[in-house]
Amino acid sequence: MSGSSGVAAVRAAWSSGRDLDSTNPVSIQESIDQLDQFQNQVRIHLFRQLQRLATQPGEGLDEALSQLAAQADKVIAESPEASILPHIGTYRDIVSRIRELTSEISRKQAAEDVEKQVHEFEDRLAAGSLSDAAYCCVQLEKMAQDAEEELAEQEARQQQQQQEEGAAGSETGEGGAVQSGEGSAAAAPSAPRVTAESVALLQETAERCSNKLKEVLEVCCEEAVAVDSPGGRVKVRSALRGGSVRVPDLFSALQVLGLQQAHLRRITGRLVSGALEPMLAAPCCVTVTPATEPGAPATLAWQPAPPHTGSAQPALRHRGSAGGAGGPCDPEHCCQHLLRLLATWLLEFDEGLMEVLGGPFWRAAADCYIAHVARPFISANPEDVEGCERVVAAAADLEAMAENVNFTNGEEPYLAPAVESLARHALSSRQEKYLDKARQLLLGGAGAGAGAAVGAGAGGGGADRCWETVVAGQDVPVDEEYFRRLAAGELQEWEVQDPPSGCRMDGPLLALGRYRVTRRTNELVQLLTGLVEDACGGSRALSRALLSAVGGIALMARTLPPVAAGPSAADALSSVPQLGLLAVNDLQHLAAMLLLLSQAYGAALEAATGEPAAPVLLAEALQLRTAARARMREVLRSQYNSLDEILAGLDNLRAVGGSDSKVGLRHRRILQQLLHSLSRLGRTATEVLTPEDGLALAAAVINHVAGQLVAAVMAKSDMSHDECVELRELLGPLVEGAVESWLAAARGAGSHLSGIPLDVVDSAISARASQLRKLRCVLQVLSSDTISHIEQMWDRGELAMLAAPELEHLLLAISEDSPGRRAMLQKLQ
Repeated sequence: MSGSSGVAAVRAAWSSGRDLDSTNPVSIQESIDQLDQFQNQVRIHLFRQLQRLATQPGEGLDEALSQLAAQADKVIAESPEASILPHIGTYRDIVSRIRELTSEISRKQAAEDVEKQVHEFEDRLAAGSLSDAAYCCVQLEKMAQDAEEELAEQEARQQQQQQEEGAAGSETGEGGAVQSGEGSAAAAPSAPRVTAESVALLQETAERCSNKLKEVLEVCCEEAVAVDSPGGRVKVRSALRGGSVRVPDLFSALQVLGLQQAHLRRITGRLVSGALEPMLAAPCCVTVTPATEPGAPATLAWQPAPPHTGSAQPALRHRGSAGGAGGPCDPEHCCQHLLRLLATWLLEFDEGLMEVLGGPFWRAAADCYIAHVARPFISANPEDVEGCERVVAAAADLEAMAENVNFTNGEEPYLAPAVESLARHALSSRQEKYLDKARQLLLGGAGAGAGAAVGAGAGGGGADRCWETVVAGQDVPVDEEYFRRLAAGELQEWEVQDPPSGCRMDGPLLALGRYRVTRRTNELVQLLTGLVEDACGGSRALSRALLSAVGGIALMARTLPPVAAGPSAADALSSVPQLGLLAVNDLQHLAAMLLLLSQAYGAALEAATGEPAAPVLLAEALQLRTAARARMREVLRSQYNSLDEILAGLDNLRAVGGSDSKVGLRHRRILQQLLHSLSRLGRTATEVLTPEDGLALAAAVINHVAGQLVAAVMAKSDMSHDECVELRELLGPLVEGAVESWLAAARGAGSHLSGIPLDVVDSAISARASQLRKLRCVLQVLSSDTISHIEQMWDRGELAMLAAPELEHLLLAISEDSPGRRAMLQKLQ
């Protein structure tokens, strides 16, 4: 490279002096001066290039010069390369020396920086400022990391520059060769700031200082909390290393280095396994020796209690003894002594430090207390309600004390709920007794058949006690005078506009009428009442356990079928009306009793359990009512199917109006069978259900039957006079006797149903049986002799249950075309 630069300089000199006069001595002298100047510039440029190449990595120039020196005999004597040969050795010496000096400078600079940081670290460490020493270690690690990254960037940058120079080496012009070389030399980078040696030095120093600080921190942690388990002693101090280091600074240094949680777990492990477990494992006497001065050590010592002062039975240790006067210390006060020792003489009531140590320590201490105190006692004494209650209360007091000294770290309560859960599980035997009794009551009839259950009847005279019934509820306090005046049309205008309820004001407001429930349900209600009363008088754990049993009993009542085992047992409740309706009443009765219990005992249950109890009972009551409605739908579906089988014999009234008398006779027997079925179902409903449920069932069943008959009549497009007469004679008894048949058994028993006059019940069923009233309107139309009579009934509103298109269809089916019919049809349209 230097030879080519020299040739370029000579060419530049010739180019600048070719126009001079060669015969003029002055011109010749100027040319000689210019050559000397260019020669000096070439030499300066050469040494700058050597300096730049010497400070950059790569062996490109060294390889080229080595190849040139190895083939010196092949170099032409007059060539520029021949002039380089004598200087190759000098170049190598210069490059080697420059590299040595550069490395030495970098090492010295790095050593000075490192020495400065190490000196600061040693000073901080000697002064006891562990957090500042930790920051020095972090700074050294940061310097080593930055130096390593800078070295990598420097190598990448130099490699990229060499590639760029190799690509642009042949593009330099002749006239600007010297200037370009000078510019490149001027732009050459200075000696590198970091080297591999300096990076290694930084890394080694950072690791050495970090290890030294970690050793000091380890010693300080052991000095801060020293546990001598065989000797029964815990020693803590807030001033370490002769008083030069304080515990807050120790925790801060651990946090800077990211070692805080690891060391806190180790401290916690020493305290729990070395001190707390021995104190909780057996009765012991505890002695606390406070520090004589701030920062001095304080100790907690324990020793086994003498045999005559304590008992190995855990139950005798829960008396609230603090171990005074040389007596044994109960487990809770052992924990409290240890907490106070740490809070007072180690952490000096620093809230921040207590929260930091409380995170790992309190959870481990609570688990230790549960494992060595709460669980063994509760497991050994599950029936000791008072003892379990004392354990739960003691755990709650211990956790409250830990919260007061900020050892719970602001988290949700942990110890008290855990111990309470243990006690609740232990008390499950008490809970299980109620559940077993309820299960026996609900499955009490598992050995009897459905037929025997039906034979028991409403009076419960059968042998199967599963379906014995009792009367529940109260008569409705009816105002009979009001209903008499209502039926007679004697109500005044203001009474019609603002009608009363129809009940006496002096009667019970919740009286829904008389109804029947099974004896087992009545006993189940008594069981629930006793359970709730026990829950109100027990401990919190027992109260919650018993209250949760209510949900289990309600679930069994909804799901366990109280019928005989066998393939047809699942359908017995819906196929036998009495069983199905009793099952409905049982569920509704349980729901009503739960609502009453929530009102009567809600406040007492909330005080006993510590949480609202009324919503729990209300939710169970609502689920029972939902199950009752579902079971009622199953009963209705079964009864619909039974009635549909009877109605199928009418064949949709297709054969009505024929000349076959046997068919008419068969149809009349079917209608009598329908009335008989309604009578049997009505007898069961009036004896078992409340008046309101009985009315709803009567309206649903009668509407189902009458609705199909209305549809069958309306399906006929042409009906003769004889057919209309036969339809009136066939369906008339059903229309007039459906409600009466339903109430026949009730009328035979008296004039009232649960205090309500049967005439009022009859009117209510008729009002709700809309399809029966519609069938009556259809028969009125069929029995009319003239269109004018039909028109008069329509105008008077006697056919209000028929829509205009339905009446139009009937007119077209029963009458011939006439001016009167056309006028009536026009009127309807």
